[in-house]
Amino acid sequence: MPGLNNDAGLHLVHQLSLRGKGPVGVVLGSQPPISTDDPDVVDVMASETAKVLRPGSALATVSSGGLQPPGAVAAIRIPMLKVSNFDGRKTPVASSYAILVLVLRNKERSGSISSRQWGSQDLEVVQVVADQVAVALSHAAVLEEWQAMRDKLAEQHRALLHAKHEAMMATNGINNIQSAMCHGMRKPMYSIIGLLSMVSQVENMRPEQRLVADAIARTSTLSLALMNDVATETLTVDRRPFGIHSLVREAMSVAGCLAGCGGVGFSYQLEDSLPEWVVGDETRVFHLLLQMVGALLSQQRSAAGRLLFSVSTCIAGQEDCIPALPNLSPGCSICVKFQVAVERSTGCSQSPSKPQISMCEFQDPMERSVGCSRSAGRPVSSEISMCKKIVQMMNGSMRRASDGETITLILQFQLQQSGVCRRTPTSVPRLDGLRILLVDGDGMSRAVTQKLLEKLGCQVTSVSSGAHCLALLGSAHSSFQILLLDLDMDAFEVALRIRALRNRCWLLIVAALAVSIDDGIREMCRRSGINGLIQKPLTLAALGAQLYRVLRN
Repeated sequence: MPGLNNDAGLHLVHQLSLRGKGPVGVVLGSQPPISTDDPDVVDVMASETAKVLRPGSALATVSSGGLQPPGAVAAIRIPMLKVSNFDGRKTPVASSYAILVLVLRNKERSGSISSRQWGSQDLEVVQVVADQVAVALSHAAVLEEWQAMRDKLAEQHRALLHAKHEAMMATNGINNIQSAMCHGMRKPMYSIIGLLSMVSQVENMRPEQRLVADAIARTSTLSLALMNDVATETLTVDRRPFGIHSLVREAMSVAGCLAGCGGVGFSYQLEDSLPEWVVGDETRVFHLLLQMVGALLSQQRSAAGRLLFSVSTCIAGQEDCIPALPNLSPGCSICVKFQVAVERSTGCSQSPSKPQISMCEFQDPMERSVGCSRSAGRPVSSEISMCKKIVQMMNGSMRRASDGETITLILQFQLQQSGVCRRTPTSVPRLDGLRILLVDGDGMSRAVTQKLLEKLGCQVTSVSSGAHCLALLGSAHSSFQILLLDLDMDAFEVALRIRALRNRCWLLIVAALAVSIDDGIREMCRRSGINGLIQKPLTLAALGAQLYRVLRN
């Protein structure tokens, strides 16, 4: 048969054992291969019929199995079929051939040896035998290839399982790190929002002070929304009525601070016909406005110049030329154009009202500044993807001028009747003398929540763990009316253990949770005996309203 290494020789791979007395057969592999250029080999390979080899043939000598004297030798080629040779044709074509060699043993009669010769009928029998051997070899080849394929697939399957395990471990590690980072970043945001809710209740605040407080509160809300997007790997738009004037003022307050830190001047202008109330996602709009400002500030190579911001209205589908009519009724759609431009102090300035806008739609302000941002090592792919998705979800468009110094954002909103949505000062209930036990494992959060409760007039005792809470409630001298648990999901276990105390089964329990409150969470609260739920971040108005509701029920 041909060698496995595709060399130019035929190797003896199988021979029948000699029976009876006589020399032992040749050991396989002990003889050199026969060259494929041997005349007998060439002759046999060229014909489908059996050939009788000439005396002294090299092929006959190495194939006689040690017979002395050797008898007549015949040879025939045998096709070696593989799985790849069966390509749908009726008769497969062999890619290589082996040689079947048959040797006749001479007969001994009365001490003399009579030679035997191959007859025509014998050669016909050889032909039939060769066909059977070819079938057997093809079956063996298919079986070997199937076995090799099965072993290969098994090895690939093991490698795939290992890679899957490694990828799962890496994904779990990334998720754990991401969850820990988001959890660590949420805590200070919760505290900031809680403190700002107290600041907003301060009377006689100057307008600029209230603007700063509202801008910080909105920025904190945006940061929480972005962290929730990362944690849940989803991006949603929450459409509800909001005041567009206050949103723009607060966004420009932050933008002015950013421009001032970069040594750039800043000014903005609001159109008089801008509606007071619209329906949309104010957090996402706030995010896009800050991205526009940040995109232009990030490409500023010098402090010379000024950042101009303008807001105007137009009719949907005709936003480039026709301003919105002032008498549009509530429920109609209106487009609001937000535009940010850079005015150079060294030469011609660019007006934000008539920029040279390219016709190619651009979905994110960071895309044109990729070169500047990447040179500073700042990744922008996630910002581009997020802003592009937000603009698409809000049926808007974002374009950038050909000179890169003007960004225009056009968003479509639904008009809302201003009288229905006008905000009134939130009334905060007074809970003077209410005795509350606060349980919170985070020191900063515990201090802020305690300040909120004291602002409501409550008498607060705070502890840092559920075990300390149980020990305090187990004493006979405790006289708390409400227990506020800020222990995340551990609050349910602590509540169950408190209900097991006979002297504290009547205690009102309120749990503060960072997760979204759904029917499953409410069912867990019912089973553990929790009387009320409040979702973080805790604000003065929300905390007071929930405690008042629990007491009233």
